[in-house]
Amino acid sequence: MKKCLALMFVCAFVGSVVSASSGSWLAYTYKASIKRLDNVISTVKYSTDVYDQKTNASIIFDSYTTAKDSFKGYLLVPLCVGCAEEGSSGSVPFGDSYLYIMRGDDKTDTIWRFSPEVGAGLFNKGVTIRPEEDALAAFPTSLKKLTQAWMGFSFEFSDADLSIITKYGEVPYGFLGIGSADGVITQTGFGKAKSLSETTVSFCSPSTTIACHVITSISGGMTGFVNQKGVCTEVPIWDVCSLALIPNGVMYGTWSIKLSEKVSETINGFSDFEDVEAYIVDKMDGYLLGEETTSAD
Repeated sequence: MKKCLALMFVCAFVGSVVSASSGSWLAYTYKASIKRLDNVISTVKYSTDVYDQKTNASIIFDSYTTAKDSFKGYLLVPLCVGCAEEGSSGSVPFGDSYLYIMRGDDKTDTIWRFSPEVGAGLFNKGVTIRPEEDALAAFPTSLKKLTQAWMGFSFEFSDADLSIITKYGEVPYGFLGIGSADGVITQTGFGKAKSLSETTVSFCSPSTTIACHVITSISGGMTGFVNQKGVCTEVPIWDVCSLALIPNGVMYGTWSIKLSEKVSETINGFSDFEDVEAYIVDKMDGYLLGEETTSAD
């Protein structure tokens, strides 16, 4: 019984395994406000003299500024609860977490899907470790008081070979807009957790003899390093010391998630993940990348 209780606690809030029946998910609404590089294709007038003394030439080429943007979507995290019987977890791996994102400044209605590795933890002031002589040694002195949480995850994105039509013709289009290529975004934050009784939410397994611990909300910051592809041959970004051309940039912002019990209950009524994904895509009212040719005026 001690082994069973231990497993229930370890898996109860956010994990990589779920109930063996059909898979269970915690669905979170996801929002972010970001600042990123913005590629601007325009006619640039310039001086052939290095000291900019007289404008006497022009060229149609990339240049960069910054832009405020936003993300919205859903984060799906596997839920792990309960023991099928004493001494047996009754749980099996169900795959990765999934993050579905639409970018606010993206007029193509593209939904990007990523598989971040989500890490999280529970803690609180006044909750410590039970001593070795306790029957539940090494576990918390209180379950119901575990109401603070942290979460962190990152995901990589790459050039998807999309394009849009502009007044300058067809140009490459990536996750972060015109001319973005690949990069990685990392997000961390703090928030709240709570205990959900199996009698109050349907996605909490009826076989659970103690409440499920789930993270309910997180907010924090994000940073990212981005490689720009550009539209023309070279990317007009320069190293600060040598003025050598470099294709690198950064982005940063804030993000938050909030548990949606309604969406969690709905998707956990589906037997196939394809139906889960179709429901999320329908709620976001866009096109999942790879299912629709993405172009815009």
